[in-house]
Amino acid sequence: MKKAAVLGLNALHLLIILTFFVLFFFNATVHFIYALVLLLNQFIMGILLWWHIKKFKLVCALTALTKKIEGHKLTDKENYNTTFLHNVTKRFINIKPLYLDITGWFCIFLVFLRYFWV
Repeated sequence: MKKAAVLGLNALHLLIILTFFVLFFFNATVHFIYALVLLLNQFIMGILLWWHIKKFKLVCALTALTKKIEGHKLTDKENYNTTFLHNVTKRFINIKPLYLDITGWFCIFLVFLRYFWV
């Protein structure tokens, strides 16, 4: 049952990420709102986690839920020091989490630039 739940959450994660990139080909306003919702989700989860770990990090609620189902505590570093993309890519190629974070922020920057400039 746990494995099916984790697989389902990973599929949802993948769908969210693919939707984020597909939206580059559609309306900038929709993409901007989608990116804001994703950032707001991570910001709220980061604030909730801040009460437990005493430092602020953007944390995806899906990642935290997945790690909780896998048996990690909410305060475990696996919850806030890893990302879905890092967990997926480390199976094929070892990319440092910092590079994935930089790529993510660059994509968010492009979305904001596209919305406000174009």
